[in-house]
Amino acid sequence: MKNDNMTTHTPSSYPLPPAELPEGSQDLWSRVCNHLYMAGFDLDAATPQIFNYCLQNHVYYVNAIKVSQSETPGVETFSNGNRGIDKNYSALIEARKQMAEFERNWGFNPLAVSKISMPDRRGDEPEDEFDL
Repeated sequence: MKNDNMTTHTPSSYPLPPAELPEGSQDLWSRVCNHLYMAGFDLDAATPQIFNYCLQNHVYYVNAIKVSQSETPGVETFSNGNRGIDKNYSALIEARKQMAEFERNWGFNPLAVSKISMPDRRGDEPEDEFDL
């Protein structure tokens, strides 16, 4: 099933950011696509994860601004006088967890890069079907 909001990429371009992606996240979309394309990943397979990463980045920064503007960052006082974790702070932490998982799985940190092994593609040698 093809999403009408995206175009397929050619070797010199990337999928366009989906229309549902917040406007501030479209630059991040391009940077992530560029990084993954240069690393040799299939962008068609990565598109849903890239979308989620960019969306979570937007959620993170929107909630970080709200938390920083609070008188008691990260703490909410309820109507009965009890204190608890602020909903914006919880959303910020959850968004950062999802972003970290994407970064770990797609090679955006040094430890993740060391775990990725790309096939050796030599153009002058025919591929051996029994070569593991």
